[in-house]
Amino acid sequence: MKDANPSSVEGVIKIMEWLQELVPKSPDGAFKVMPSHADQLSVERMVDAQKARSCEESDAARLLGLEPTPQEFHHRGITIQVYYNASFFAKSMPVKNCCTLYPDVTTTLFHISN
Repeated sequence: MKDANPSSVEGVIKIMEWLQELVPKSPDGAFKVMPSHADQLSVERMVDAQKARSCEESDAARLLGLEPTPQEFHHRGITIQVYYNASFFAKSMPVKNCCTLYPDVTTTLFHISN
C-alpha cells in the first residue's frame, strides 16, 4: 500500500483493495457498503478503478464494498446554496405587519418560523 500511487488507476485499485478489507460484511458474506469520502478528483479515480474491475466475478474483486462520495468544503457549500435557492423566494423575505402584537416590526420568514 505504501508504493500505491493515488494519481494512477492501478494505485487507486491497490488503495481501494486495502480499504475494502476494513468494510464490514453481513453474515452471508455480502459487503455492507460504506461511503468513501474524498475530493472530486479522487472520487473520479475511484469510479474509474471500479469500472476497470467491473468484469470481475466477485463483489470484492469489483471493489463494490466502497461507495465513492464527494465530500469537501466547496461541495457542501454548493449543496447548501442549491437548497436555499430552491426553498426560499426573495419576494417572501420582508413581511410587514405580520405580527399582531407588534404591527410596526418588519419580520422575515426565519423569524416567523422560530
